[in-house]
Amino acid sequence: MLSTFQETKEGDVHIHLLIINTNRNKEFTLIKEYLLKNEDKAQKYSNFKREISKDEIKRNEYKRIKSEYVSKLLERAKIDKGGTTK
Repeated sequence: MLSTFQETKEGDVHIHLLIINTNRNKEFTLIKEYLLKNEDKAQKYSNFKREISKDEIKRNEYKRIKSEYVSKLLERAKIDKGGTTK
């Protein structure tokens, strides 16, 4: 069951479903592993999401801002894993 902001004062819960062995799944897993390995980065990401959600911006704007952040996070995760960003 999903809860609303009025119920939790924390916003909606989102569940991500991914298809195994797709690029999206691999990127999601890479970011998850990177954040689990780097607590400071995970805390920074969590704080970032809280801060931008306080601004009462529209959902599309929130998604755009967060997407930019996640793209940079993915680049760092790829470098950390020994890959390239290209």
